[in-house]
Amino acid sequence: MKNSCYKSKEIIKPGNSNYNRARQVWNRAIQKYPLAIAYCKNIGDVKECILWCRKNDIQFRIRSKGHSFEGYSVEDNLLTIDLSKMKYIKLDSTKNTITIQSGVTLGEIYNFLSPKGYPFPGGTCPSVGATVFSLGGGFGFSTRYLSLGCDSIEEIKLIDYKGRLITANRNSNSDLFWACKGSGGGHFGIVVCTTYKLFNKVNKVTLISLNYPTGSKNQQLAFFDTWQKWLLTADNRITFNIGIENSLKDGISIFGGGLFYGTPEEAKIIIKPLYDLAKENMKFEHLNLLDAHSKITSLYPKCRSFKFTGRFVYEPFAVDELRNILGFITSDPPKGSTYTSVSFSGLGGKVMDFDKNTSSFAYRCAKFILGIQSVWNDNKCKPGDASIKEANVNWIKDKFNYLYDLTNGCYVNFADNEISNYEKEFFDGNLSKLKKIKRKYDPLNVFKFPQSIKP
Repeated sequence: MKNSCYKSKEIIKPGNSNYNRARQVWNRAIQKYPLAIAYCKNIGDVKECILWCRKNDIQFRIRSKGHSFEGYSVEDNLLTIDLSKMKYIKLDSTKNTITIQSGVTLGEIYNFLSPKGYPFPGGTCPSVGATVFSLGGGFGFSTRYLSLGCDSIEEIKLIDYKGRLITANRNSNSDLFWACKGSGGGHFGIVVCTTYKLFNKVNKVTLISLNYPTGSKNQQLAFFDTWQKWLLTADNRITFNIGIENSLKDGISIFGGGLFYGTPEEAKIIIKPLYDLAKENMKFEHLNLLDAHSKITSLYPKCRSFKFTGRFVYEPFAVDELRNILGFITSDPPKGSTYTSVSFSGLGGKVMDFDKNTSSFAYRCAKFILGIQSVWNDNKCKPGDASIKEANVNWIKDKFNYLYDLTNGCYVNFADNEISNYEKEFFDGNLSKLKKIKRKYDPLNVFKFPQSIKP
C-alpha cells in the first residue's frame, strides 16, 4: 500500500507506533488487525479510498467512532476507512437545520447545539458517531418527545461504489433516503454528511435520575411492572428509562434516567407511580440543556469489554415472565463478569406520530427496547485464555433464547453476531424493499460487513 495513493489522508499501518491504538474499537473484547487505517479528512479522501480498494481488490470496513458492539468497523487484513476526523458542523437558522459530517459525535453535537437552546434526538453515550446513531433509528432520553434520531434526518450525502457523491432526500433519490433512515449505516455507500431538522428552543429541562439499591425481589418486580404499565399512557414529554444491574463493586440496584420537557414539579406528578416506590432514590434537577447532557454523558467509560444484545417489546410482560427476566441479574453472573444488567428503554410517544412508511425503521410500534449485557475485565485473563469471554457470550446467548419468544425483532444498532437470520430480525417487513434498493445503489455488494443487507 503506497501512501502516495492517499494524498491528504493519514495512513496508519502495522509497524507504525500508533497502529495498536488506531486499530482499537470501543468494545475491547474485539481485537482485529486491519491492513491499515485510513483517516479521511474530507469527502475526496473517502472517494479515493473506495476507488483504490476496488482497483486493488481489497475489501474495507467503515468506521466513524468504532462503537459497533461486534466491532464491524475493523477486520483482519482489510482496510478501515475512518471518518472520525471529518468534523464539519453548520447550523442554518433560515432553514432551521443542522448539517454535520460523519465524524461528529453525539457529545460534540450536544456541545454545539445545547448552548443555543436546541435539543437533539440523540443517545446517552457522548463518543458515539451522531450520523450512524441516527441511521440505525436512534433512541435516548428524549425519544418520546423528539422521536427517533432517523425521524429528524432531512438529507444525506453518500459516496457510492463508483465514488460518486449522491444526495438523497424526499425529492431526490427518495428510495435511498427512505432506506438509510432506520436500516443502519454501511449498506448502500458511505454517508459523509447528514442534515437534520432543528426543534424549537427550550430554556430548561428536568433531568430525572434514579439509584435504587434493593435486594428485595418483590420491590424489583413491583418497580419494573409499574414502569411497563405506566409507560403505556405516559405524557409524551417524558422519557424515563430504567434497568437493574449487578455490579461486582456495588451489588444489585435499580437504575434509571431520563428527561422531562417541563418543570420538576410537573415531572413528579407525571412519574408519581414510580416515585411512590423509589421515593428519595429518585432525583429531579431543573437544568439547561448543556448541563443536563453533561451529567448524562459523564457516566460512560472510554472503553470496556462486553457482550450486549436486545429485543423489541410490544406488550407488557406477564408477572412470571418479568420475574424470570429480573432473575437474570439477581442470580449468579457468568465467570469473570464484573457487571451485568437488563435495561428497559421507552419508545411510544412521538415515535408513533410518524407513519411506518416514512423510514425503514421496522419496529416503530414497539413499546420499549430490552437490552441485556455483561461486562468483564480482560486484564484478568491469561494470554490466549478465551474462557471468560466465552462464558459471558454464552450467558448472553442463553438469556437471549429465553427472551426470543416473548419479544419481536432486534435493533440494528445492537450488532450481535449470535443472531441467526439477522436480516429478518433487523429489518422485518422492510427486508424485500431494502434488498431491491441495495441492488440498485450497490449492485456489486461493495459495501458489506457480517450483518449488512445482501443484494
